Amino acid sequence: LFTSIISTDLPPERYTPPDGCQQSVSFKDNVVIPYEGIRADALPPGQRSLLLSLLQTYTSHLRPGHDQVWMEEIKQHLAET
Repeated sequence: LFTSIISTDLPPERYTPPDGCQQSVSFKDNVVIPYEGIRADALPPGQRSLLLSLLQTYTSHLRPGHDQVWMEEIKQHLAET
């Protein structure tokens, strides 16, 4: 932990200079980031299944039972993703 996030107070290896790729930074708390990429509901069933398998890779690290709760939540909102 660091006592400050000011660039001059951070060790050199922890400072990331602005490169124009940051979408949301200090003082832009309510920034609206435009959607990019393909929507999950536009994927064919086989690719949608692969997407769910990929997401399960991450949810499987949750406590037993919670992983399934999260997967159900994801499936409910997949058409909006």
